[in-house]
Amino acid sequence: MQHLKEKKYYIDLYDKFTIERCRSIESIHDNLEDVVIEEIEKPSEDEIRRTRNAAKEMYLYFTTGEEYRKKDETINGWMERDKQLDFKVEQAEEPQLVRCKTCASKMFCSSKDIWSSEEKVQFFFDCPKGCLPRRLIYEDGTEHIFKPALCPKCKHKMVRESEKMDEYTVTNTYRCANCNHSYDDTLDLTPTKEVDDPEYEKDRERFCLSTELGMKYLQWTHNLKMLSETLEKGKEREAKKEVYDQVASLKKFTVPQLKAHLLELFDKEGYSNLVFEKPDMGRIVSIEFTVEEMQTDNVRMSEKKLNKLVQGHLKETNWRLMSEGVSCRLGMLSGRVRIYEDQDDLAQLIEKNK
Repeated sequence: MQHLKEKKYYIDLYDKFTIERCRSIESIHDNLEDVVIEEIEKPSEDEIRRTRNAAKEMYLYFTTGEEYRKKDETINGWMERDKQLDFKVEQAEEPQLVRCKTCASKMFCSSKDIWSSEEKVQFFFDCPKGCLPRRLIYEDGTEHIFKPALCPKCKHKMVRESEKMDEYTVTNTYRCANCNHSYDDTLDLTPTKEVDDPEYEKDRERFCLSTELGMKYLQWTHNLKMLSETLEKGKEREAKKEVYDQVASLKKFTVPQLKAHLLELFDKEGYSNLVFEKPDMGRIVSIEFTVEEMQTDNVRMSEKKLNKLVQGHLKETNWRLMSEGVSCRLGMLSGRVRIYEDQDDLAQLIEKNK
């Protein structure tokens, strides 16, 4: 049995689930009228109808939109699952030397399959002489043991005597080895006919959004999310007004302005030959610098001194010395500074320093 089907099969299946869900929502809201009448004090029938319809339409709007959002991912997941089932069945190795429990003949594999709830491929074996029972062997060689049928009269084990297969039915005859009672068990596999649903296509058009309407919903929810985040940021900034006032007062330096600002510090403190490397213009802009110190008595003290000087000099700007700090070797001191361009990042930095 091949599990993977044409994509249209999965689209139709997903749309069917969507229609059923939306119909259920409509039914629930349409039947809320009596409850609304009891709980709202003296509303008019028109008010009740408008309120109920507004709630229903809003619920359906979000439901159909979210169904559209999940549609491609869900369908792709279904198809990948069935593709993996087919691959697993194809790759499974058939158990060998399976013998009939009645005549000991070597049985042949009549079919193999795997169910989504199973982890192992199942092989169905038949006896070439038509003996029963058939055997179901997993790919690892273990056998599925069927629970024996018990005689309804004496509760002893029933023995399956024969199996008859028609186009859509399978009939097994069972006989009790103790009291000789027998009965037929018929499995009807007649395909179920789809019940005519005259409103199906109409509801499919209503509930299964087109690409145009689906994209409008996704854009609307994205804008709603952005608005919500903006409002939340506004509330946070209002609650931390003092911190954001400090952020606003910081000097926002460009790269050339930063270089001039650091040069002023190094000249004042007696360092020489300041060199800036090419700025890293990635997501976070950073610049490495190197400066010379004429007399280095203690490497650690030199590093600590310049580290403190640079941090203090940048305190009122939107630039900071990076976490690795300053390093010193043979009178050459180097470090790296980075910019903070986002107001929220600067606010967190100020709070952390506090």
